[in-house]
Amino acid sequence: MPILMILKNYKVVIVTGKDSKRYLQSKLTIDMKKFKNYKYNIAAHCSVQGKVIGLLMLFRYNEGYAYIIKKNTVDFQIKELKKYSIFSKVSINIEKDFEIIGLVGVTSNFFLKKFFFNIPNEEKKMVIEDNIILFLLDNLKKRYLLIFPKEKKHLLYKMLLTEVIIKNFKYWNFLDIESGFPIVEKNIQEKFLPQELGLQNIQGIDFHKGCYQGQEVISRAYFKKIKNNFLCWMISYKKNILKINFKIEAKIKEKWVIIGKIIYVVASNNNFLWIQAILSKKINKNYKFRVFSKNNEKLILKKIFYI
Repeated sequence: MPILMILKNYKVVIVTGKDSKRYLQSKLTIDMKKFKNYKYNIAAHCSVQGKVIGLLMLFRYNEGYAYIIKKNTVDFQIKELKKYSIFSKVSINIEKDFEIIGLVGVTSNFFLKKFFFNIPNEEKKMVIEDNIILFLLDNLKKRYLLIFPKEKKHLLYKMLLTEVIIKNFKYWNFLDIESGFPIVEKNIQEKFLPQELGLQNIQGIDFHKGCYQGQEVISRAYFKKIKNNFLCWMISYKKNILKINFKIEAKIKEKWVIIGKIIYVVASNNNFLWIQAILSKKINKNYKFRVFSKNNEKLILKKIFYI
């Protein structure tokens, strides 16, 4: 059966107005001139220092744009996005009447066909049917994301009562960690450049577009390879107490060296912790890893998402 999650940890922001495209072009890491209908784009909104303020899933909506963003980052992100909006014809607001759900599983597409005439595919990754927005995130794993407006929530409840496994929204984070999708929450706002979070691997940066906020720092670091941080997926035993910002060590030439830190931890049902971390250098997967703490908890490196 497919797994369904109500994603309470996300919000939808609506951007409208005559200058919305031009304004977003000056703020985001993607080239809005290449933006296509019936597609979504991952983009970062960065500070003037090039550090990521928010990670956006951006798409066309009505006469403007909308994006999905983590709930605990949205207030600060919108505040920064609105800073110069007074000089443009643009309106930026949180949409409070949307419910966001995630769906995953090999039978998810068949499940969706019970409720929708059209579902997204590789060619058309975004579909709007009866004012409900559907996205295909991963065709191999049949991973979908749906947005229900308030007046369509009756259909959501009908889906919840159908044969489906319901899980906590944290399960969605397992899928993000496994796929190398950075979990940008409040704890890492303004801490990393977009390429340090692996955004180039998910087409979230255009290094050849024109000027935008933070572009000079981001481009210089990329082309000169000044920064060398990498997103990775690690696991640990559930009995260990691990927290965000804990430092990670690797044993290199018989010496333990600090090589990164934890940015997100989520507990699984099989006695393991799944960890998203940033490593500060390229590492041999066969090295020994541990947390720099009182108990030196052992870590296992599953995958590094190199450039």
